[in-house]
Amino acid sequence: LVSIAINTEAYTGLTITAPEGATVSESRGRVKVLYAGLNYSMSINRSAFDAEQSKGIWATIDEAGSVIHDEEGVVMYQRSGDAGSVLFAASVMVGEEAYTCGSVATAMPFTRNQVDQMVESCRSLVAGGS
Repeated sequence: LVSIAINTEAYTGLTITAPEGATVSESRGRVKVLYAGLNYSMSINRSAFDAEQSKGIWATIDEAGSVIHDEEGVVMYQRSGDAGSVLFAASVMVGEEAYTCGSVATAMPFTRNQVDQMVESCRSLVAGGS
């Protein structure tokens, strides 16, 4: 893992730890950090974390799925189909600013280990970088 500066139009002066070779882009007001080689893909949004909202969205998408991890600041949901792909939403504070990270769909399902790595990356978000 390496430190990667986030400098997009709406998000500047942030650094995150992510797999070497990961790319940073911005779309629809969110940052996306992607590394296809490791099936690593997450979004970062400047907003307060809402676990209940995330669980509600996931239940609408896949009623047969289930919450597999729910602690303060992190929730994970395992889909019933899609090879049991694991989705996540997590919170991180950078100074006084709240951010929410979450899984972004890829062609491959996410494993719990991959999601754990993305949560760890989310929690590494800090101010700084150029």
